[in-house]
Amino acid sequence: MRFFLVLVIGIRVGLCSLPETNMKTLDIISYYGYPAEEIPVETKDGYLLKIHRIPAQLQKRFDGFVKKPPVVFLQHGLLGSSADWILNTPTNSLGFLLADLGFDVWIGNFRGNIYSRSHTNLTIKDEKYWQFSWDEMAKYDLPAMIDMVLHITKRSCIYYIGHSQGTLTMFAMLSQNPVYSQKIRKIFALAPVGRVSHIQGILGFLARHFRLLFPVSSKFQKNYLPLSTNNFLSLRWV
Repeated sequence: MRFFLVLVIGIRVGLCSLPETNMKTLDIISYYGYPAEEIPVETKDGYLLKIHRIPAQLQKRFDGFVKKPPVVFLQHGLLGSSADWILNTPTNSLGFLLADLGFDVWIGNFRGNIYSRSHTNLTIKDEKYWQFSWDEMAKYDLPAMIDMVLHITKRSCIYYIGHSQGTLTMFAMLSQNPVYSQKIRKIFALAPVGRVSHIQGILGFLARHFRLLFPVSSKFQKNYLPLSTNNFLSLRWV
């Protein structure tokens, strides 16, 4: 009897979808009463990205002086998007928490995710569109997004918070283009990634011992899987 009771409760809970379930990032931000903006960004290699923003108002200090709000940039990890930072309630989402503290919050989207699927010459149906890895994200995406934030906010440097792939690409960008060390005031690396050569588990095993599976997998995806299930994670990522 107890089992069936738990089963019924589980089914009822599963059927009770939250209002935000089918919302996109801007909709979720607005749903909770925050201002929301979407800023387009074009990279040097033609990819069109979207940055989402929770703009802050000028903050008045206790001594009467008006101070511009600090600017922070949030960058998602592998297979993520800007929604990762605002999916929970305002009291449990970093994007909202920073906005409540007076930050001007900017949230990036790497090429290929749900918000950054356009290109000046290609479409997501073109195989060439997907010929990228995190190297291109570090070389083109991050610099383009950061420069756009600096241009709009008229700042010389910003705070950066990255998760997983968002840290790896930042480390790579700084090593390739040291000038950006002057544009980032502080970096907060969440689950930082320094290298991907020591991957463990089943994925690492397959990568080391079954390399022939990768072209087979690519052919299978192209011929048998719908676009929506395979169009983000390039097999060249690792």
